[in-house]
Amino acid sequence: MITKKTYHIILISCILFLSHSLLAQELDSLEYKPSLKVKALIQTRYESTLTDNVNFSNQINPDAVNNNFRIRRAEIRTDYSFNPNLKGVIRVQIPALKSSAPGTFLELAYIEWRFKEAFVITAGQFKVPFDLDELTSHTDLRMIDRGTTSSLISANSQASYQPGIMITGSFNNERPVLNYYFAIQNGSNRAVNFDIDNKKNVTARLEYFLYKELRLGGNVQLVGLNEDNALGFGGDISLQKRLNTKNLLIAEASYSQGVNSSIYLNDTAAIKELDNYMLNGYFGQLVWKTDIMKKWCRTFELGGKYELTDPLLEINQNAFSVITGIIGFNFLPNNTARLQLQIENFIFEKEIPGVTKNFTRFVTQFQLYI
Repeated sequence: MITKKTYHIILISCILFLSHSLLAQELDSLEYKPSLKVKALIQTRYESTLTDNVNFSNQINPDAVNNNFRIRRAEIRTDYSFNPNLKGVIRVQIPALKSSAPGTFLELAYIEWRFKEAFVITAGQFKVPFDLDELTSHTDLRMIDRGTTSSLISANSQASYQPGIMITGSFNNERPVLNYYFAIQNGSNRAVNFDIDNKKNVTARLEYFLYKELRLGGNVQLVGLNEDNALGFGGDISLQKRLNTKNLLIAEASYSQGVNSSIYLNDTAAIKELDNYMLNGYFGQLVWKTDIMKKWCRTFELGGKYELTDPLLEINQNAFSVITGIIGFNFLPNNTARLQLQIENFIFEKEIPGVTKNFTRFVTQFQLYI
């Protein structure tokens, strides 16, 4: 595990290297004109459960609210380019007026310095390089939402947005060949004043392109809580194959294993080991996109996904699966205006009366990117 002293040494070394390299920039960068780009996104949706006594949040209740309209996301992002090698990004999700954690509206807030394509330093709050579903942009998700395994890993602070420092790089030979990521992050909630302990999580990810359309990925994360450690890991494969000028096929599969730190922290046992609080899951998904180029719709999508999630491996018959079917309509290029309609079927390995129940949910979402 990275100790506090080692973390400081790495951080200071990166700062010194960054300072030296910035002073060594060529003079022509002084003629660069800084630029500022502002983008906004809104996602609005309707959700409905098709199962009696289960609400749209999967909670059993005889008087369940089984349908709902809501704003899923409203965000503003600014990208500032200081020079060809230095940029900054801030993205906020407009929060509710009242919140128990008001700082969590800040998602991205980092400075990125690019020494060269193979060596880029990012400092601030960024997305942890762990889990394929989480690393896919929320503006281009294959299904409406990320999967249940990804959501569980993010809820336990091993993915999504974290403060820290990260080194990344790409090696190209007329096409993408290899990407690497190495990050040290708090391993607690995002946008907090203090970490929950002195230990930091360490994450590494490699992406290798067998050819332009086919990418293999693997990631590991050393998770530290109090005086205990555990290892999370995963692997994924992603194929984005253009069948012809109008048709695109996307096929992806992923396996992830993480630590259910929330159960670990809430366990009052005198003796406990972090390795006994592991979670895992896997999924496969397939999406077909075809450019129909009609006045009312530019691109039509059709897809499906199967996912299995086990929130705690130590407990038998604790897993559940989700089968999803989706259709989508893109009215403008690059998902600028996108409508998706989705059916989800949740199946529990063992139903628990009053707690879990198999159910079906319908979700439709409209996305507008400005």
